[in-house]
Amino acid sequence: MAGLYLAAVLAWFAVGYRAAHHRTTAEAEWERRRVLGEAPPPLNPCCLLAHHSNDAAHDHRCTDEFRRITLHPTNQPWSTP
Repeated sequence: MAGLYLAAVLAWFAVGYRAAHHRTTAEAEWERRRVLGEAPPPLNPCCLLAHHSNDAAHDHRCTDEFRRITLHPTNQPWSTP
């Protein structure tokens, strides 16, 4: 019984890691196309923060140019001038 539980937990982790890998690969391909001057459509969801916040917030890795936040390290409250 413990072996079955362990196999289920490991399978759950494997699915999560596979999804994260596919997302990272898709983001890298999107960024590569953008740097080459193309206008690739945003991924779905445009970023993982938007996915987890029901499209209320977006992070710096957002693939939707309209919603992409440009963060500069000196504009952060925790940075020192």
